[in-house]
Amino acid sequence: MRQKILIFVMVGILAFVSFSGCRQMGKWTGEGAKEVEKGADSFEEGYDEGKN
Repeated sequence: MRQKILIFVMVGILAFVSFSGCRQMGKWTGEGAKEVEKGADSFEEGYDEGKN
């Protein structure tokens, strides 16, 4: 009986940690995408200035 409880607890902890890790990675990816968009906008502005 204790082994089953321990298994359920470990699976629960593993699921929670996996979910938290995925959420954090998604957050970092979103922040990185914002920075890339800002860089692309800056590149476009510089390109337009250089073209004129």
